[in-house]
Amino acid sequence: MKRNNAGISLVEIVIVIAILSILTATGAYSLSQLTGYRAREAADKVASSLAENKVVTLGKAKKPGGMAWEISRDGDDYFVSTVYDIGTGSEYRSNREQINEGKVDVKVYEEWSVGSIWIPINDGRRYRIYFNRGTGALLDMYGNPAEYDVLLRFTSGRKTYDVKVISKTGKVISDTVRKE
Repeated sequence: MKRNNAGISLVEIVIVIAILSILTATGAYSLSQLTGYRAREAADKVASSLAENKVVTLGKAKKPGGMAWEISRDGDDYFVSTVYDIGTGSEYRSNREQINEGKVDVKVYEEWSVGSIWIPINDGRRYRIYFNRGTGALLDMYGNPAEYDVLLRFTSGRKTYDVKVISKTGKVISDTVRKE
């Protein structure tokens, strides 16, 4: 007499688990693209780094040499760091941190009263933000009060997050969300 075995084999279970794993990984990646999680994370890192740099600049008001916050690009990766002793001949960087993991597009704009200027951050190029040691306001690269606000825009998937630095106060504003 032939028995009809209604159970499932170990091979079938392994195949089902492999398929579910692939679907879960694909779904998680798609979800992070839809929510713009990576862009949000990069914007949060930059806002925190800028605020920290401003506080450190205000705290070193009597020391020689300038300081700046810097964003740079190496291939597809963007990095932020604090630059010390600008103009003394012994400039060095500290706290270098990668801000983007995965596909995050970063753009820098200077917002003047007459319009915005996009500043490309290509390989080897960097953009620096200088804070006034006495007031925390933005300075241009020559040490004069900046006449522009700085906007950093982070895009991943369909979400865009902005971090803005106000020139007159140096205030860092984040969480501006735009859907494209």
